[in-house]
Amino acid sequence: MTQETNEIVELIGEIKNDEADRMPPELPDKATLIDSLRSLKELYKRAVIICSVSLKGGTGKSLTAAALANFLTHLGFKPLLIDCDDENMSCLNWSASRTKYKDLLSSEMGADQIAELENLFPDTAVMGMPLLDALASNVKKYAVDYDFILIDSRPSLSAATSKIMLLSDYAIVPVQTGKEELRNVHKFLGHYENAVMLRGEDRPLPGALFVNRDNPRTKLSKMTKKKLLEAPIELMYYHLSGKEIFKEAFGDGIGLCEIVECYGETKTKADELRGPQKEYETLATELLNHMVINLM
Repeated sequence: MTQETNEIVELIGEIKNDEADRMPPELPDKATLIDSLRSLKELYKRAVIICSVSLKGGTGKSLTAAALANFLTHLGFKPLLIDCDDENMSCLNWSASRTKYKDLLSSEMGADQIAELENLFPDTAVMGMPLLDALASNVKKYAVDYDFILIDSRPSLSAATSKIMLLSDYAIVPVQTGKEELRNVHKFLGHYENAVMLRGEDRPLPGALFVNRDNPRTKLSKMTKKKLLEAPIELMYYHLSGKEIFKEAFGDGIGLCEIVECYGETKTKADELRGPQKEYETLATELLNHMVINLM
């Protein structure tokens, strides 16, 4: 075992089985997922508020928020993506890159082609809101106009992160494997439990952990997941691998459910990209289905 693996053993104990005793969840098809999300929206009579939160940067927090907002747009909903990370503004940069990409394509298109472009790469509303006082008041206002609000939080254990969790209905926490990440998750979960306590018994904050940049065949991944299964937030069965195409798509302003359409110039390339796109769509479906189950 590597030194890092040995140190994780000291943190969580030796693994008894190589594979966690988990069965893949039964996921709804697209039509069923859309129906259940509509029912959730009707139940709340306002936008459902989802936050993407983490202790530190680099976990995929912003990618998670932007990709899920884009996925919801493709499902026919009207989401609003709010960027509260005033250090990086990654979601605003994603939106700007998306606009630039579409403008470049549409500059040589006719009206019919532009309409088709909008169908393939629909717009998602994105705004920056680093001031938390403004966020608290504006979220209530925007909740009337949108189906879902996705908040990309600051990567810290600040009062701002706590405030965002207090405003939200559901929390998504991307994590990575490793010793330091486990320590960070432990710190974050203490913060999360404090936010839940402040909300009170009548306002629980369900959420989900998922592993980003995962290599599930490694012992390090299996050991990290063993510990995460003990967390007060449920660990998703599916994950995102460390495929470079995910990072590239986010930088280009492309949704992770659009990578085949965007980068699959040839049949060979398109076939190569179907796996990564399916990987994301499966995770997104699990996250949204988990949210519906826990909020209905």
